[in-house]
This record gives sequence, structure tokens and C-alpha cells, in this order.
Amino acid sequence: MVRALAFMCTLTGTVALMRNTSDAATGRATEFRWTPGLLVALAALCLAQLLETVDITVVNVALPALRTRLGFSAATLHWVITAYTICFGGCLLLGGRIGDLVGYRRVFASGTAVFGLTSLACALAGNAGEFVAARGLQGAAAGFVSPMTLALLAAIFPEGRPRTIAVTVWGAATAVSGSLGFVAGGLLVDGPGWRWIFAINPVICGVVLAAVLRFVPAAAPTSPGGRFDVVGAVVSTCAAGLLVYGVTQIGEHSWRAPSAFVPLAAAMLLLTYFALHETRLAAHPLIPLRLFTIRTVVAANLTQLLISGAIYALFYLLSLELQQLLGSNALGTGSALVPFSVLLLVCAGAGPLVVRYLGFRGSIAAGGLIGATGMLALAHTVTADGPTHAVVLPSLIVAFGFALTFVPITVAAVTGVPPTDHGIASGLVNVTRTLGGAIGLAVIAAATTGRTNHLLNTGSSAHQALAGGFRLGFDLCAILLSLAALAAILLLHSEGRGHIQTPNPFPENTNP
Repeated sequence: MVRALAFMCTLTGTVALMRNTSDAATGRATEFRWTPGLLVALAALCLAQLLETVDITVVNVALPALRTRLGFSAATLHWVITAYTICFGGCLLLGGRIGDLVGYRRVFASGTAVFGLTSLACALAGNAGEFVAARGLQGAAAGFVSPMTLALLAAIFPEGRPRTIAVTVWGAATAVSGSLGFVAGGLLVDGPGWRWIFAINPVICGVVLAAVLRFVPAAAPTSPGGRFDVVGAVVSTCAAGLLVYGVTQIGEHSWRAPSAFVPLAAAMLLLTYFALHETRLAAHPLIPLRLFTIRTVVAANLTQLLISGAIYALFYLLSLELQQLLGSNALGTGSALVPFSVLLLVCAGAGPLVVRYLGFRGSIAAGGLIGATGMLALAHTVTADGPTHAVVLPSLIVAFGFALTFVPITVAAVTGVPPTDHGIASGLVNVTRTLGGAIGLAVIAAATTGRTNHLLNTGSSAHQALAGGFRLGFDLCAILLSLAALAAILLLHSEGRGHIQTPNPFPENTNP
């Protein structure tokens, strides 16, 4: 969801940049001819991207059903989302690098096949453990497929108008995934059942595979004979998983419990080793740590980490509040969440204009504070018997705040970065979006569960305890957004004001 919205908020500037092609590129574009095969290829790649993004949002409305059917506890329910996002984020950079080495179509085809099979495993899962394992593998497959969709577009559509049209269509498909996921999830959960959220994926994957293998040519690898940093990807993903697990155990027990302390300590050790590995041991590091010596890169990734944590937690909390506390069904819940993503799309074009006048610091700080105001309003509206539409207006305030932050964060992430590192810097902020969402969701879900259990133990009714937990969750979201605004104020100055240079989504060198 966050990735889809971020892309749409930068799409206007990106398309404008792509029109500034060289005369040679323009000449090649004029010779280009649209064929039925290219249209099918474009549709298949857009469908694949939409599928990977929808599978993050579609499960939000199914959370109560999954808890009931598979035996999740309140403290572990967030793994439905975090298992997918951790593995997704952990494989994004690795997937892009492997695509450079062995060929984009090969990686895309393999990843799509695995995604279909793991989706089937999710549909057939008989308990929470089986489901989380399948969800993690599904997220890893999506991490390989997602960067390949854009890479294949760049390979089959030349610079100029053809590529501009292709990326615009791809961006539109990415953008509608948020609303589509909410509505489709509601229809399937209230209709044939939650298992069909995943059972339908293998059919779609089969159609996509057939179209891509038939109409997308197999090009030679762009970096044959190179190497990739598997160790860095595995270590960083395991560290994130252990960190989230430890936080979950704090919510169920306390930070002193071995089940919480041990995984947290192991996560810190793995992160320390990851830093050592990337700086001294890896011949081809996954993330060049030299990027973190650039202030704007640090600021962009830190603010993105905090904001993503808040937005992932927002959808999680709203989905549960609407169904568990306010009595809405799955379709009603999905419909109540649609206005959020619609407003973000409406506000997307204003992002570059806001940056032009306020700069990176002003835009991110304003967006964070406006979003925090909306979160506090959501906390204030939580009651055990309120109307479902009461959450819509505060959530729109949050949406407007988020819309102000995506463009400056995306552009700040590559500001001051050498052109040869633009690709990896853009990939890094995408990883931060995904992993930040998973970690933030885990922290807030653990705090919400702890608060709810405390209220139950002190004599509150179930509805009062749930309301108290949700209030705390929204308050913590407001704190994360306020911290993002503070980080922007302290770490950024007037960068971006007066002009905005959108990074090319197809940099010539995306390798470290």
C-alpha cells in the first residue's frame, strides 16, 4: 500500500522527466509500433505488479476471519502482514541484483511461479504456523518479482513516449491496488471465504506467466558473470524477523522474558554482523554503507521508517476496530478504507508543488504533523458503540498529511547521491518503506495487545478493553509521525525548495 501510494505521488514528476529524452531516444521512439503482443505484455506486467501489492492490503479486512479460523492470538495476528512484508523487503534489492546477473525474464518467471504456489499454500493452511510460513515465502517471491516488472518494461519499451505511456499505465495499476485490495478482500471474505483471497492467485499467476513467456523476449543479462550478496540479504531479513518476534513477545510477556530478550539480542548481533559484512567482507555489498554518510539519505530513510510504521499500523488498527468494535462486516470495512487511498491519489499531483515552496524539511514536517493530528482525532473517536463512518474524516486528515511526505522523501533519498548510486539509493528507500512498516506494526500491535490485556485484567469489559487498546495504538501512530516531523526539522535544511529534480526510474547503473 505504501509503495503504491509513494509511486503515484511521484509519478507526475517522473513522467515529466522521462519526456526529456535525447534526440536519439526520440528518434527511436518515433520508429516504435504498438502491437497486440506488446499490449498483452504490458497488461501482464501491470497485473503482476498489482497482484504483489494487493496481497499486502487485501488481508487487512480478513484479519478477524484469519484469527478465528487459524487460531492466531491477538499478539500474533500481525504476522499475517509482517511475515509477508519482512521477506518482501528483504528480497527487493537481492532480486534486482540477481535479475541483472541471470536475466529479468528468468527471475520474473521463477518468482511468479513460486508466488502462485505459496499463495496456494496460504489457502490450504490449517493453522497459524503453516499460514505464516507460507506468507513469508510468498513475500520473498514477491520481492523478486516486483523489481522485475519495471525492469522488463524498460527492456521492451524504448525511451520517450512509449516508455512514458508504459510506466504511466504501470503506475496506475500500482495505485489502484490499495482500493482494489480493500474492496476485493471484503467481497471474498463475506462471500466464498477468506481462503479465496489466496486461492485465486495461482490462476492469475498462470495467465501472467503464459503471457510473459509468449510476448516478452528473453534478453541477455545486463551484468553476466557478476556476483550477488546472498549473505547480506539473509542476515538482514533474519535480523528484521527476530526483531519483530522479540517485540511481539514483549507484548505477550515482558522484555525480561527469555522469549523476548533472546531474539532481540540475536537481532542486534545479526545487525552488527551485517554492518561488518557490508563494509569489510562482501565483495559486492547489498547496501553500500557509504550512502549513510549523506545527510539527506539518512533523513529520508529515517522519516520513511517512522511514517511507514504509522501507516501500516493505521490500516491494521482500523480494520480490527471496524470489525471487532464497531460490528462492520469485511466489505463494509474495506469500503470505509477506500476514501483514504482515493484522497491520496487526488493529492498526488500537489506533491512536487508543495516541495517547490516548502522544501524537503517543510513538506515532511507539515505532512507529519497533519498526519499526527488525524491520528489523535482517530484516537478520540474510538468508542465501543460509535458509527463506522466516524473514522472516515480523521483518516482523510491522515491521508492528506501522508500525501505531503511521499514526494520529498522519495526525492531526498537520492539527493546528493552520485548518479552511479541512484538505483541502489532508490531501492534502499523502498526497502525502508517495507521493513519500517513491518517493524512499526509489530511495535504498535504489541503495545495495543498489552493495553487491552491490562484493561481486561483490571475489570474492564471486552469492548472497553478493545477501545482502550485502539486508542493507545492511534496515539503511538501520532507519536511516530511527530518524530518523523522532528527528524525532518533537525536533519534537513532548505533542500528541494525552488526546484525539484525527480530521479530517473531507470538508472543506467543500479549496482553498488
